[in-house]
Amino acid sequence: MPEPENMPEPHLPNDANWLDAGFDLMTALAPLGEALSQKGQAIQALRDNLIRLLSLERLKAYGYVVPRDPDDAPRSIPPDVWSGEIDWKLSGVTGQGLSFVSVRVISSKLADEIRTRHVTKFLPELKRRQGRPSKKAVIVEAFDALVDGGMLDPSKPMTVAANQVRRWLAERYPHDAARMGSLHDETIRRAIASKFKTLKKSTKQ
Repeated sequence: MPEPENMPEPHLPNDANWLDAGFDLMTALAPLGEALSQKGQAIQALRDNLIRLLSLERLKAYGYVVPRDPDDAPRSIPPDVWSGEIDWKLSGVTGQGLSFVSVRVISSKLADEIRTRHVTKFLPELKRRQGRPSKKAVIVEAFDALVDGGMLDPSKPMTVAANQVRRWLAERYPHDAARMGSLHDETIRRAIASKFKTLKKSTKQ
C-alpha cells in the first residue's frame, strides 16, 4: 500500500475558499483511488489512506460543530478526531468528545492560503480593535456618562468638566489611569466642546 507521503492530494483551484472547493468525505476518496485502483485495493484501503492524510495534516478538514447553530462558522477539525467514528455517507465525524457534520476536505496548501488571506484582510481591523481606545472616544464616553448621571454642571467652567472627565476615566480604565489622569484640558475641550455647548444651551431653556 502506498505510504501517505506518496499519495496525491485532491486538486483544488487556488482562488477557491474551502466551502466552495472542499470535497465531502466520499468525494475526497476519488483522487486517492487513482493510485490504488490498479492494485485492486478495497474501498477500506482508500478510507484508511484518507484518514492517515488527515491525521498527518497533509489534508485539512473543516466542519460544523454539533449541536449546530444557524449562525455557526465552520471549524478546523483537530487531527486526533479522525481516530473516532466516521459517517462516510453523511460526511460526519465524532471523536475526542467532538462531533462535526458537513465535513469538507481540502489540501493543506489551500488551507494555509485561505488562512493567510483571512489574516491579511482582517489584521488591520483586529489591531485597531485590540489597541488603546482613541482619546476622543474615551473623553466623549466619560462626558456622556457624567451627563447621564447628572454629575456635570454646564453652568460651571469647562475646566471643571475636564477635571471630572479625568477622574471618571482614571476609575473606568485603572490599567491606564496615569495616561487618563494626565489628559490636557485642551485635548478634553476639543473632544467635548460641541457637546458641552449644546448641553449648556439646553439647560438655559
